[in-house]
Amino acid sequence: MSNEAILALKELIETTGKRSKMSVVRELMPYVENAMRKGITLADIHETVNNKGGIDIKYSTFIGCYKRIKKEQKTGTDVSTPKKVETITMAQTNTNTNTSTIGGFTYSANLKKEDLV
Repeated sequence: MSNEAILALKELIETTGKRSKMSVVRELMPYVENAMRKGITLADIHETVNNKGGIDIKYSTFIGCYKRIKKEQKTGTDVSTPKKVETITMAQTNTNTNTSTIGGFTYSANLKKEDLV
């Protein structure tokens, strides 16, 4: 890839007006955490970002992004990536009793009277 293409792409990234709210909050996180260490509430931080910063974001969205980013930092993973789903193979399914075993748990399609209580 040529240097011109790289520079053009960098400029596009920096100047584009359409960014996800998550990416905006992620960029602000060091400042948000610094403000919180100084005793400023998330409500006050949101109000400042929304009114003076020109970032149009609902409080609930701001909090959701904040919590998600904190969880990512805590676990060291991106929580937006889907987890591997375990599939049921025919070897794990007992067709005679209508039961399936997934991850050590056995599920049955047959109802028992004691299960209904």
